Amino acid sequence: MDLYSDANYAHEMSPCSKCRGNIDTTTQRKPSLTSSQRLIILATIVLFILSCAILACNVWILSENINIRKELSTELHKAALHSEALQNRVEETHRDEDDDEIYNHVVFKRNAQKKTKTKRARRCKCRGRRGRKGPPGPKGDRGEKGESGTTGEQGSRGAPGIKGDQGPIGTQGNTGPKGEKGDPSKTMKIKAAHYTSDFDRDINHEDKIWEKTKNGYREYVECNNIWHGTVCRNRTYTSLKNSQTMTFLERSNWNNVENPFDDTEKGKYKAKETGIYLVYFHVVFNNVLSREEIAIIHHRHNPNTDTVLRCVEGNDSYVHGPKSHKNKKMKTCSITSVLFVQQNDVLEIQNKIAGTTIDLTKDATYFGAVLLSNVLQ
Repeated sequence: MDLYSDANYAHEMSPCSKCRGNIDTTTQRKPSLTSSQRLIILATIVLFILSCAILACNVWILSENINIRKELSTELHKAALHSEALQNRVEETHRDEDDDEIYNHVVFKRNAQKKTKTKRARRCKCRGRRGRKGPPGPKGDRGEKGESGTTGEQGSRGAPGIKGDQGPIGTQGNTGPKGEKGDPSKTMKIKAAHYTSDFDRDINHEDKIWEKTKNGYREYVECNNIWHGTVCRNRTYTSLKNSQTMTFLERSNWNNVENPFDDTEKGKYKAKETGIYLVYFHVVFNNVLSREEIAIIHHRHNPNTDTVLRCVEGNDSYVHGPKSHKNKKMKTCSITSVLFVQQNDVLEIQNKIAGTTIDLTKDATYFGAVLLSNVLQ
């Protein structure tokens, strides 16, 4: 009979047992463990055993890693010593090849040790955490460099060859006499003149001739008789007769440029000196007639030897502007020539056809000449 069984415990605790007064309650035993408690105790024991095994495996792996590092450092030290010995024996040109050989040897050893370490680590299924890398071993001292050989003596220099005789020096020819200094050349100063028509410059709008009184009121006059023709406010000039000299051209103010003409008489230009002149003229007609003509007449000293330069008509064009000359058809006429002009010869500009209307704008009608040369060969 089991004294610690549940049945015995229940028998002892029955009402009949109370009648036994001689039984000591202090001597009663504790109940046994349950099945769940037994399982917990068993699992605890198993975990403890596994922990001890894992700890032992980690200690073994750590010791193996230390041994491998020591062996690797020893091999590296030996290889370094061996490489230094080889470097002292061979020439400097083969040092790179020896270093490569030693390096490959060390790498091969290191790879072999890694494979061995991996195989050993795989044998234990309870592989632990890898330990830290140990410090490198001490580096060996490098051997002393050998002494270089002595330099040989320089050979003696050979004797120079014999210098040859110098050839005869040629005789220099006689130099001719130096010529006389020529006269200094004459520098010609530019002489030119440019004449333009300028309505705003030449016409005074405040003059009373532009006003008249009619029935007590002041009225403005559109046109007046000026320069032997008719001048209107729309900046036009109309000649009243054939071969009318154009007296409305005024000289432009060109500073420091000498005028080759004596232009005291309006419309006529007398040459101050003999030379070759470039002559030009440009005009704009403000109406369309059956015949229009402008000419430059070169009056010479000898009779019946005058030169007449006539205008050349250009393309027609339409100008859109104020109401006074809107949509009026206009023509351009220009003359350019080179003339040999003697002193006191006269150039005159004439409007050959009466009733021709000319534009008095500054850049529309102008005349000019440039003295190209006054020295004749």
